[in-house]
Amino acid sequence: MFKDIFFTSYLLTIAISLTFIFLNLVLANNIYLYSKKKNIFTNFRFSYLIFYYVVFLLDCIIFNFLILNKSGINAFYIYLFLKLIFLVISFKKFNFKPRLYIQKKYLLILTLFFLISLLPLSDADSINVHLNFPLAFFHNHENLLNLSKYAELSLFQNSEIILFNSVLLKSENIGSLLNYSSLLVFIFLEFSKPKNKGNFLVFVLSIPLILFLLNTQKLQVFFGILYLVIFIYFYENKSFFKKKIELAVIAFVFIFYLSGKISYILLAGPLFIYMLYRVKNPYF
Repeated sequence: MFKDIFFTSYLLTIAISLTFIFLNLVLANNIYLYSKKKNIFTNFRFSYLIFYYVVFLLDCIIFNFLILNKSGINAFYIYLFLKLIFLVISFKKFNFKPRLYIQKKYLLILTLFFLISLLPLSDADSINVHLNFPLAFFHNHENLLNLSKYAELSLFQNSEIILFNSVLLKSENIGSLLNYSSLLVFIFLEFSKPKNKGNFLVFVLSIPLILFLLNTQKLQVFFGILYLVIFIYFYENKSFFKKKIELAVIAFVFIFYLSGKISYILLAGPLFIYMLYRVKNPYF
């Protein structure tokens, strides 16, 4: 079935996936530059990454609406086409050029991670669950919300919704590149200032699960980085209570994190408590 859905050409698959990631990075850049004009997230170094997640949050909102309305595949392509038009209309000069203070050996490791994320789909969980839902929705044309018949697929979350892009674009490794791109942008922004954070980078790059997750369609690195960015925002920021629009955006991406997977609700508990504490005690 996968051979009938996805492109069999490995190079074509890579080209489409990289183009998809690049276009969404550009769209995030457009929103980021607009927010700077409006004085939003001006003092938060991960603001660009926040808007990268906002792009996929909007994808999920539209895709969920189309799913609930049992729309055909053409409706999804129309949305992607409109999204591309908006990107062209709102296009601005790419402004994401942080100066890196990373040793070359770490850049080599990041390059190896990139090559790993380009490897073909192979793990059973991605095939049977994460990509199986969009495949079943588009090609089986059955009611997947039937809990008694599709117990696992009917419990879909936004991790699976994002992967609708993989099926629509016939590219099997968009999920792994989303994991890699979120990790890469985070590291670039974190090391854009001359601070001694080598130990932190060694810790991140040496986590064994990173190697596994960068070659799967499980978006755990993607959502894990979002969790970390939200925590950093409340940890470092002491004036967020003055900018309600920032809190609103953070609240939306926090809900986006919750919607990634059912188990994320448990993980979000401590973060939510910390968020409430910081809002009440911003100068502590």
